[in-house]
Amino acid sequence: MTRLDHPDWKESYPKVPIVMKS
Repeated sequence: MTRLDHPDWKESYPKVPIVMKS
């Protein structure tokens, strides 16, 4: 999952940011 490095992943995973950031 290299898209997590990009700000675009936020649009694709609006529910994951909270879990991945933690």
